[in-house]
Amino acid sequence: MSKVADPAVGLTQEVIDRTIESTFEHCQHGVAICVRKYMGDAISVEAEGCYITSEDGSRYLDFNAMQGVANLGHRNPEVVAAVTRQLNVMPQHAWWRFHSVAQAELCELLAQVSPGNLTRSSLFNAATEAIEAALRTSRAMTGRKRYISCLGSFHGNTLGSLSVCGIAPNTAPLVPLLPCDRIPYGDFEAFNRIASREHSAFIIEPVQSTTHVMPPDDFFPKVRARCDELGIHLIADETVSCLGRSGRLFGMDHSGIAPDFLIMGKGFSGGVIGASACLYTEAVAEFLLTLPYMFHGSTFGGNELACVAAKTAIDITLRDRIPQRVSELSSYFRDGLQAVADEFPSIIKRVHVFGFYGQVDFFDVLQTAWVTLEMHRKHKIIFYVIPIMDFNIMEVLLQKYLKDQQPPDPKVAASAATFTRFKLMPPLVAGREEFDRFFAGLRSSLTTLSHISPEEFAKLAPELEKFFFA
Repeated sequence: MSKVADPAVGLTQEVIDRTIESTFEHCQHGVAICVRKYMGDAISVEAEGCYITSEDGSRYLDFNAMQGVANLGHRNPEVVAAVTRQLNVMPQHAWWRFHSVAQAELCELLAQVSPGNLTRSSLFNAATEAIEAALRTSRAMTGRKRYISCLGSFHGNTLGSLSVCGIAPNTAPLVPLLPCDRIPYGDFEAFNRIASREHSAFIIEPVQSTTHVMPPDDFFPKVRARCDELGIHLIADETVSCLGRSGRLFGMDHSGIAPDFLIMGKGFSGGVIGASACLYTEAVAEFLLTLPYMFHGSTFGGNELACVAAKTAIDITLRDRIPQRVSELSSYFRDGLQAVADEFPSIIKRVHVFGFYGQVDFFDVLQTAWVTLEMHRKHKIIFYVIPIMDFNIMEVLLQKYLKDQQPPDPKVAASAATFTRFKLMPPLVAGREEFDRFFAGLRSSLTTLSHISPEEFAKLAPELEKFFFA
């Protein structure tokens, strides 16, 4: 697909053509296909604040915050400056031979701001590594082999993290995995029925990333008491919810309950360098002393660059009162989305906003595809489109597949997931200007769609069907 360079962005036509060709020939193929479908082979050349600039000079509003990584905006100048200073001094740490100022300062700050008595931290590169650390530590500490997680949960793509994933299509090609029992999200009665002294840990997202909802108010207090009674560790996966997206510094702050392990990732390091953390109690730290030193070892985990980036990001979050800002602007986000939805009741089924988590649900999958393309290509606004999933059906289909070794009926499988949901995660520094641009783009797209006759739309259907399903 031919692309035209804008001389102002500094890419030659030769570089653009070669980039697209090499991406399809040598990079992960699924990503290449996805970019072409949504963006028509756009190439990112610069990012700043809430915006990403492409090779033709177009400026895209990022309402995905790079999957929740760019909470403080792309290329936050303070984080970039801190990392640059460290880069010119010592980028990597000297494992096990020298103390690190950057690491000590970060871990001290984490102990001060985290809920409960999470006084220790192990540092990694990606959140799935931190989750693996929590899972294996809990298993070693309790001697128990089973876990509990929630239907619809996502915790990463390594084998241990996938074992506690609650999305059946993600795990089906890899079974059997580590033994894990799953409950509907936020259902204490289900948790109470299944929890036993065979389980080492219960892992849960305080705000579920696939649905953007929290459990009932009494869920975490009851779960904490039951976990204490049975000796089950509570692992809070705050990969997405840490540092303000819910309107509190941590998602667990809404309940006032402290976990035994807390996972931080994505926006943890200010969107500049990969970093994650597994926070835990002193009791866990004392147990780790009985294990080999490298039980939580990571070659690049806790490196100097990541530590200064993360500490700077947390300092900015606290100084600028980012959680309070999110809480105050959340109503503007919600009311604006609802106002647009009210204008198009035959197209939009519902909207949902919690903090800076947002969703727009459509009635029709092909209309969802059309609006998605209009928003991305015409209005230059990017976000995720995800399926609305019936996790119970998916789990039943997975168990049936394991038993019969036969693929499920395609119609039944299709009924369990429909691509009719916009997943919105704007940067936490987004203001009314960015929200207004999103509302205007969505309203314009829906207005244009509403003026397309059924006959005209039917002609578009074959191409739109390829958008999600080809």
